[in-house]
Amino acid sequence: YATYYKLDDQLDIRMKDQPFDFYNSQATFYGNLFMKPAELTGEGIMKLEKVEVSADVFKYNANWFDSENSSLQFFDNQGNIAVTADNLRSHIDLEMRDAVFYSNNSDNSKFNFPANQYICRKFNNCTWNMDKEYFKISIEDSIKGFTEFISTHKDQESLNFFAKSANYSLTDYIINAQGVESIHIADAIIYPDSGLLNVQKDAVISTLSSATVELTKYNHIFSNSTVDILSKNSYNATGTFLLSYGLNNTKELFFEKILVNNDNITEAYGQLDSDRPFSIHSKLDLKGKVELFGNEKDLTFNGYFMLNHNCSLLDKEWVRFRSKIDPLNIQLVLDNNLVNENEDKLFSGIMMRRDTLGLYATFFNKKKNSFDVEVIKSSYLLAFNNSESSFTIQGKDSLSNSVVLYENTCQVKAEGDIDLNLNLGRIKVKTIGMIQHELKSNKTNIDGYVLLDFYFSEQAMKAFSLDISGGAQDGVGFEEYDDLYVRNLKRLIGNIEKANEFRNELVEYKIKSFPKEFSAYTLAFTDISLIWDNKNKSFVSNGNIGLGNSYSNPINEIIPKGLLVFEKQKGKVEDKMYIKLQTYDDEEYYFSYERNSLWVRSASNEEFNSSIEVLSDSKRRLEGKPKYYYKIMTEQNAKTFNKKIAKKY
Repeated sequence: YATYYKLDDQLDIRMKDQPFDFYNSQATFYGNLFMKPAELTGEGIMKLEKVEVSADVFKYNANWFDSENSSLQFFDNQGNIAVTADNLRSHIDLEMRDAVFYSNNSDNSKFNFPANQYICRKFNNCTWNMDKEYFKISIEDSIKGFTEFISTHKDQESLNFFAKSANYSLTDYIINAQGVESIHIADAIIYPDSGLLNVQKDAVISTLSSATVELTKYNHIFSNSTVDILSKNSYNATGTFLLSYGLNNTKELFFEKILVNNDNITEAYGQLDSDRPFSIHSKLDLKGKVELFGNEKDLTFNGYFMLNHNCSLLDKEWVRFRSKIDPLNIQLVLDNNLVNENEDKLFSGIMMRRDTLGLYATFFNKKKNSFDVEVIKSSYLLAFNNSESSFTIQGKDSLSNSVVLYENTCQVKAEGDIDLNLNLGRIKVKTIGMIQHELKSNKTNIDGYVLLDFYFSEQAMKAFSLDISGGAQDGVGFEEYDDLYVRNLKRLIGNIEKANEFRNELVEYKIKSFPKEFSAYTLAFTDISLIWDNKNKSFVSNGNIGLGNSYSNPINEIIPKGLLVFEKQKGKVEDKMYIKLQTYDDEEYYFSYERNSLWVRSASNEEFNSSIEVLSDSKRRLEGKPKYYYKIMTEQNAKTFNKKIAKKY
């Protein structure tokens, strides 16, 4: 029905049962019309094929209509809503078969794509081609420059990206975004190739090809990547990474698996070519897996390494490991159990043969015999020293064992706790220091501490200590304490600060407190050199010997004519120990241990001898197994002992 308002010169035409037919049936109008001599306006809904436009005010022309504030609904072929939009300034031309929609407020105006489960905001305008059934969203602001797309999918955590423009087709329902510079996913920035990105139905982003992935924390970059974006904090990809370890030492590596873990950190996994190992260093080849983590600066290698050393006397093995490697400081953290590709156990250090009682060096090598035992070992960190042409295996701290291979001389040098693998019954031996093995000459020598713990008369050792030190009780007789002495001291005490304090007291010739770690030993040789006598199967020190203390009696004197022998025996037979100490005054002390018995004598210190002789047998004996007792040897036995060791050693 219609109502004319003469005062306003306006005819109001209101819909009753049937909609209005517009533009030769190209559109129908559901609402009310308002006609004046110069214009026709309306309020309601304009329905075109697959599109509905709602507004409080429409303005009509012969071929077009527009609105300052309108809402849109686009429908698919089944009548389902495909696109909605609101807060738009609209102009629809039925003759030209196109339309333009302008955003009234780029922050509040938005397009909603239900089929894609995305919304679009921060745009300027949208053009719609009616016949081709697609429209284009774009932005004209040269400062902001981007329109924002945001996922509404419940599993995509408000995933968003920015584009310069986008096309949308009602035939395939795909958002074709252009000018997408980057997408932030978890800890990564993904750069689509040519800035193109497509969103399919149900918020599925089409696989990106030839993309670049940058992990932001340490600028790890994957090129030529294939990427599937799953959510705001999840993606899967493959890509190529450039390994760079030193000048002109690069290698492109394909990572077949790139993903985001539960902590929103990217993990990537690649594989080195087994047939063409990667020389991460001129002295180090790698093969196996490569792992990259977005929150770690250095890559992790998980596979095998082989040393390219020049020592032909040592076999080379592929050694299993897993370690991060810093390109500026190439070091490898070693596994606790070292094995080769065949799961054979490998060793690094000095070994002793149980069958032939010989010593040999290893540096990531198998044992010569399964019954061989370790004299010293180290296994934590591997590094190469260019200036010394050496490989070093060191422990977790400065007090841990270390093993060094000098490749040009074929020498293995180790430092730390040394196990001489002695079987001396109730006599305990602790050795700390440096051991060197020459592979070419098969010679081995040890420098450092040899500490003997055996049951003995403290009164006798008091007399012994006063005699050796010339009656002095300050115990600061050494003239100097070299670096090896200090390192051994730190290892023995186990506390660097306390060790430095005691070393300073020694240097200043004033001992304030004697470390309990020394006083536990009957004889503490703190400056001694041992060689391995392969003929006699013995560790032998013959010459100057530095004696640090006996029990709590500090000595720190050099004994000019000292002899210490540990004579190995095959099988389960106890080893033997011989000691002869001759002072500057030619005073001599003898210690001979064989078959559970320690025989001792001083050539001239009667207090030493008598302190032992007055003791009953029970005071010189230890019960239990193995048996042990000590006793004064006769003068004749002392002469025989002298001749025996003089002839042999």
